[in-house]
This record gives sequence, C-alpha cells and structure tokens, in this order.
Amino acid sequence: MVAAGAGRRVSTSVAVVGNTAYVGDANGRVHQLNDTGATDATLQVEGIVNFKLVPVGESLLVFANESGNMTLKSLPLTLDRVRWTQTAPRPGWSSFAWPYVWHDYVVVGRESGQFFGLRLTTGEPEWEGKVKGSIAGIGGDESSLYLGTSNGTLCGYALPVVR
Repeated sequence: MVAAGAGRRVSTSVAVVGNTAYVGDANGRVHQLNDTGATDATLQVEGIVNFKLVPVGESLLVFANESGNMTLKSLPLTLDRVRWTQTAPRPGWSSFAWPYVWHDYVVVGRESGQFFGLRLTTGEPEWEGKVKGSIAGIGGDESSLYLGTSNGTLCGYALPVVR
C-alpha cells in the first residue's frame, strides 16, 4: 500500500474487486493495486477523494471535494477516465452516508435531508425525496429504501418501479 500513497496521505477506504485493490489519496488520485501491491493504474480526478470507495459492476463510485463542493464520480475499474460527475448544491452530499446502490440507481443523500436516485450509467437524477434531519445512513431491500438520520430517525420509502 505504500506505493499507492506515493508519500501522500490515503484519504479513502480500500475497495477490493477480485485480486485488485483501489485506494484514493489526498492529492486527488485513485490508484489500482495488484495482488503484489504494485500500482497498475492511477487516475487524477478533480478535487480531493474522500470517504468510502464503492465498487459496483465495472465501476467505482468516488466522493471528491472540489473547492468545497462535494461531488460523486463514476470511474471505470480500468481508471482510464471519469465516466460522470454529479455535484450537489452546497453544502454537498452527506459525508456520513455512503452511496447506496439499488438496481440501476445510486442513492445519495444531502446533509439537508434531501436524497436522490441517480442513474448508475449517467449520474442523472431520476427521483428524489426529503427527510427531516441530516442523512447519516442509507440502506434498503428489493422494494424499499431506508434512511437513517443524525437525529436518530429511521424513514422507510417504497422505491419507484424498476424500468
């Protein structure tokens, strides 16, 4: 893992897909490491990558802080480009709630209590809702979405029909 940090502070969780690990650093780079720990690929993204990296299919979901705006990015596992970026209005996406993947959507929440279902393929918003309090956790099952707030409330919602 030292090779991944290249002397910089690691600023994300480690995501593992098969024999490959992914990690972000405080200089806005996401690194792909093979099973020997050597760096196979590095992608520089706008902003500082933070928090949890979320692998989904052939993609990696990454939070990045771009000049005070929290963005969500989708990167291919090859780390050869940024597929899409979705920026939340200030104060941004909630740093307490990791992106939650449900069918063809990634669900993200804001500290204001708003939550959005973004298309995994494009990052475009498809639906939204709001809870009272800052979103602290997101989960669900086949038909329902559950949002926990920092004030201790748990809210459940029936999700839209999958197209």
